Amino acid sequence: MAKIKRVTVLALGLIGGSLAKNLRESGFAEEVVAWGRRETNLLKGKELGLIDSYSLDLDEAIRGAQVIVVATPTLIAEDMIRYLLKTVSKDTIITDVASVKGNLLEAAIDCCGEVPSNLVLGHPIAGSEKSGVEAAKSDLFVNPRVILTPDEKTDRNAITLIREMWESTGAEVVNMAVADHDE
Repeated sequence: MAKIKRVTVLALGLIGGSLAKNLRESGFAEEVVAWGRRETNLLKGKELGLIDSYSLDLDEAIRGAQVIVVATPTLIAEDMIRYLLKTVSKDTIITDVASVKGNLLEAAIDCCGEVPSNLVLGHPIAGSEKSGVEAAKSDLFVNPRVILTPDEKTDRNAITLIREMWESTGAEVVNMAVADHDE
């Protein structure tokens, strides 16, 4: 039985596509939606069975999502985090897959005045020599570590849900302070 009704993945590359595929296959989410700037990428994700649906309209893609995964490049992720924090309700959990956390945390604090309770920053230590949506695979996260960097103000239920999301992919999940992670 699915843990959540809808997860939205923002950008389908190797990491975002692999996560989407795994969440569909594991049944963690009833529906996996994607957003991106190029329809060819999204259409390919749909054809490969990584996602249930997609939209080029960000607001449409995030509507109704219980979890939003920012899988865009890090520099875009900052703006995306700011936009999402201003747009979605506090009931929507926002997470990411970027390799650096400090800039995202600063963007969130700048936007909200404090660490938002619905933000659970994360970093899967996984990859491949291949890239792009075509390289997505459901076992990419089996055994690799995923580092979550919650703050004391982060909602405990949000942390638990994101931990369970990553554990459903086969990853080992650990918590770490942002400064320790980025060091």
